[in-house]
Amino acid sequence: RRALGGAAGRMVPEALSCAVSSVVESVKSMVIANFPLNSREYVRDADEYATYLVLLDGYFRALELSAPSFRLLPHLHPTLREKGHREEPKIRNFVERFVHHLLSTSNYSGGWFDTGAGGRGAQ
Repeated sequence: RRALGGAAGRMVPEALSCAVSSVVESVKSMVIANFPLNSREYVRDADEYATYLVLLDGYFRALELSAPSFRLLPHLHPTLREKGHREEPKIRNFVERFVHHLLSTSNYSGGWFDTGAGGRGAQ
C-alpha cells in the first residue's frame, strides 16, 4: 500500500496505484496522438476535428469525475493555455464546472472563497 497522487493519509493497494498510473499514461498518449498543438490546426469540418472534440469532451468529463485528483490535468494544460482557442466557451464552461465540482467534493470549510450568500471573496 502507498499514498496515491499525494493524497495524505489515504493508502491504496499497489495494484490500484499501478492501474491509475497506467490510465494516466494512456491519457497522455491519447492527448499526444490526437490533440492538435493549436485548435486551428484542423479544419472545423474535418474528421480529425470532430474526433478532437469528442476526446476533449471525454477528457473534461474524466477530469470532473476524478476530482479532487489533479493527475490528468497536466496533459490538458497546453489546451487550456491556448489564446483564442476555437472552443474557448466550452473550455471556460468546463473550468467552471470543474471548480464547482472540486469545491463540492472536497472538505472545504471556508478559506480562499466563500460560496455562501454574502461571500467574502479572497482572504
